[in-house]
Amino acid sequence: MNKKEHLLVCVNEECSEVAKAITKILRFGVDDRYPPISGTTNLEKLSEECTDVLAVLEMLEDAKIVQINRSRAAIELKKAKVFRYMDYARERKTLR
Repeated sequence: MNKKEHLLVCVNEECSEVAKAITKILRFGVDDRYPPISGTTNLEKLSEECTDVLAVLEMLEDAKIVQINRSRAAIELKKAKVFRYMDYARERKTLR
């Protein structure tokens, strides 16, 4: 495995951990803790995992493997698309 492959595996793993954190929030709520009492909340865990994804994406960019488009226009375009599909989901009665 070369550096590129290793970093791609890392970002894949981190994205999976974000998905897992989201699943925990949907199943048990944002304030649930593991382990109970002393552990981090599900929302704190999601924040940690998102930071981990950003860190590995930055490493991919530093290694010239990907070029992340951080332009405000590109970000706003994506947000508009998400909002458009949220509206459609409301029309379909699958989103309150």
